[in-house]
Amino acid sequence: MTEVLTRDEAVRPADEATVAPPRRVGRFDYKWVALAVVLTGTIMTILDATIVNIAIPTLQTDLHAASYSDIAWVVTGYLLAQGAVIPMTGWATDRFGTKRLYLVTIALFTLASMACGIAQNLPELIFFRVLQGIGGGMLMPIGMTIILQAVGPQQMGKVMGIFGVPMLLAPALGPVLGGWFVQDFTWRLIFYVNVPIGIIGFIAASRYLIESRVTRGLRLDGFGMLAATPAVIALMYAVDRSTTLGWSSSLVLSLLGVAAVFFTAFVLSQLRRRRLATQLMLPLAAGTLIAGIAFGIADGWASINSVTMFGAAVLAAIGIPLGLRGTDEPLLHLELFKDRTFSWAMVLSLLIVTVMFGSMLLIPLYLQEVHGYNALQTGLLLLPQAVTAAFAMPLGGMLTDRIGPRPVVVGGMILLAVGSVLLLRRWRVCRGSTHRARPASRTACSALAHPSASRCW
Repeated sequence: MTEVLTRDEAVRPADEATVAPPRRVGRFDYKWVALAVVLTGTIMTILDATIVNIAIPTLQTDLHAASYSDIAWVVTGYLLAQGAVIPMTGWATDRFGTKRLYLVTIALFTLASMACGIAQNLPELIFFRVLQGIGGGMLMPIGMTIILQAVGPQQMGKVMGIFGVPMLLAPALGPVLGGWFVQDFTWRLIFYVNVPIGIIGFIAASRYLIESRVTRGLRLDGFGMLAATPAVIALMYAVDRSTTLGWSSSLVLSLLGVAAVFFTAFVLSQLRRRRLATQLMLPLAAGTLIAGIAFGIADGWASINSVTMFGAAVLAAIGIPLGLRGTDEPLLHLELFKDRTFSWAMVLSLLIVTVMFGSMLLIPLYLQEVHGYNALQTGLLLLPQAVTAAFAMPLGGMLTDRIGPRPVVVGGMILLAVGSVLLLRRWRVCRGSTHRARPASRTACSALAHPSASRCW
């Protein structure tokens, strides 16, 4: 991120702490060493996401969760924390350096994983999962920054193709390992497995990574951070509550309104229209305060609905003095979206990630709850799709370097759409049958869809 952003002249880069990455580390080129180190942390975070999904039914039973909505917070809390910290990652890497921040986040993720393993009840597990999300949410963008700085843009296609193989093998191994741990041992192993990986990644990063350029005097955009984080959390919480309350419920509508106002204020602040963004905070604070009082009278003052609205009112009130303060360097440089190629790449990335990672939670639940497969069988059924994608990922990277991204992206999106439709039709046939669906049919369709998405990356 540092390579593409402009800084005010008042910001002075550090001197002694900044060194250029060496071209070789021992007998190996530094870019491959950096890639291997970053992959350790990346694999750990992706493995954790997929390995936990397979254990959701078991966690619901062992932790005595009243409903799926309660146990789903094990996943939702993790995702909320990830979304909350991502906006400040760019500033943090510029201010403290990629290596230093990478070490902090991988240590946090490892310690939180150990804490999840020893959790005794659902609230404890959710709290430690939030800590995991804070570390995991920053590991991926920091790792991508390290790779970009080590490799340069010319070879990113080839490197990302190689980078994608372990990223797709982790979702394949996650369900299998998770099913094995849950069925033959204990669900706590799904968190303990991160500890040795995290220790190895921490040691390797501390020894081999080179610190990036550190920017002294760079102030955090406090108003932008305050607006972005509640916007993401309110939106995700609204989507989560809509599954039980419906989209027309007062809480969901209130959360969507809060998310919209915070997001609008964030965009305005990043476009350096701070005064207008600050003016939105006053009606937001008043509206959420009134909503909190209404929820408190109806549901009780300690209800989650009332507390949520009062929390939004407090954040909006804090945003007023922050917005009236001097303009800081924005968290995101939205002028990058003036580039049509960049904008379309972001749109396609959103669509692909939604299709790929949205299914990682739903498919394991579908196979276990609807078709009655156990955890290990479910993991084995999900294995072919990731193995097939692992072969397609390097091919997509090499083709991108040779013929450009457009034909690769178009071909990948077509295959992704066709595979998803075939998979949907197969599941509809399965729902109308009294027998279990053939595993090969499901996994073959899924394997057709996911490699195409990997090519687009």
